[in-house]
Amino acid sequence: MKFLTPKIRKILLIAGILIGAAAIGIFTYFRWEQAPELAEESTPAPTVYTTAKPEATEAPLEEKAIETTRQDGIYTILLVGIDDWSDQTDTIIVGKLDTNEHTMNFVSIPRDTLVNVPWDTKKINGVFYGAERGEDGSCQKGIDALKEQVKGIVGFEVDSYAFISIKSFVDVIDAMGGVDFDVPCYIQYIDQTNNYWVFLGPGYQHLDGVSAMGVVRFRETYLTGDLGRIEVQHDFLKAVAEQCLSIGNIPNIKEIISIIESETETDLTNANVAFLLRQALMCKSEDIKFMTVPCSNQFLNELSYAVISLDDWMAMLNEYINPFTEPMTYGNVNIVFKNYFGYGCTGGFTDPAFFAMLMNTPAPDAGSSSEKNTQPKQEQSGEPDAPDIPDEPEQPQEPVVPDVPSEPEPQPAADIPTENENPPES
Repeated sequence: MKFLTPKIRKILLIAGILIGAAAIGIFTYFRWEQAPELAEESTPAPTVYTTAKPEATEAPLEEKAIETTRQDGIYTILLVGIDDWSDQTDTIIVGKLDTNEHTMNFVSIPRDTLVNVPWDTKKINGVFYGAERGEDGSCQKGIDALKEQVKGIVGFEVDSYAFISIKSFVDVIDAMGGVDFDVPCYIQYIDQTNNYWVFLGPGYQHLDGVSAMGVVRFRETYLTGDLGRIEVQHDFLKAVAEQCLSIGNIPNIKEIISIIESETETDLTNANVAFLLRQALMCKSEDIKFMTVPCSNQFLNELSYAVISLDDWMAMLNEYINPFTEPMTYGNVNIVFKNYFGYGCTGGFTDPAFFAMLMNTPAPDAGSSSEKNTQPKQEQSGEPDAPDIPDEPEQPQEPVVPDVPSEPEPQPAADIPTENENPPES
């Protein structure tokens, strides 16, 4: 050390202090950062496969739910985009983050997905809106109601959630400095509630928060409607991810965490958000996948619904989203589907009269149809939608409701016919 001049010694001292301070800062950050808590692990009760047409099968197919064990290092989250004017949840995404393999998978649930609810308009995007607000104006009942419907589709309770308003989305994109994106078509989007006016031509361009919001909300000219919008949303989220991964950082991450804390309804803490963002930055762009729940378009009572393709969805669910070591079965989910025999439900219909009416058959015994629940509020939307379901005309004579045993004896399991199977030969 005798060869070191005083100037060099001073430089080394300052460098040592800076390195020490940085080490302390990094240590403190990792002590503060915290993974989200996992949802309570529970085994769902066995459920019964039912159809709206009792004579279609000799006996219901009972499939017991499996006992499951969580995979280590796996976290799930529900991301929901809320229309500020109508309170409808037009964007619903379930994500799985694997911190071992550094992969992320996201599945969008279409806004018009047919769900097993007792009120008339059976779309998933009206569940949050239909729930009553608390006395303090809180929307926790709506959050819990939507989480329950999502659980029926994916078969498990998500670990955490974030309900994102239009304003919070705009503020996050602006905090990032905007996003470069290839706009697929001419966009004309007007949001009078927030005074947002978006007019864009197609092509690669830099989007600020308001322009980005217009792109991901627009759907009017897409031939596939909401499904077309979901594809654009996926492409936009990929662009955001690639932009952040290319620089190895999320610009203004502290400001973004602050926006999430103050402008979103979430059960994540700041430390949880920091943990998830850091883990996301460890993924490669090719290891981030986006997909949509497989479904078919059906018109029921003059409304358009997305009816889940059961077998295709179960395969996708177990490959990309399931956080457990064992595959999900029909006994874990509560899904309304359609096959050759008509409409069926893996969890038993909450409104059997509705589906029996569509097939002109008597309803299974599930209480008087006059006691059927109605949605607490009439569905509204900031975007034009199909008309409300008209009241059913009174029938001159009450149809005879066949007796159905409350607990049918279990029969040997049989394959559930899907919509792709041919009808039996006569």
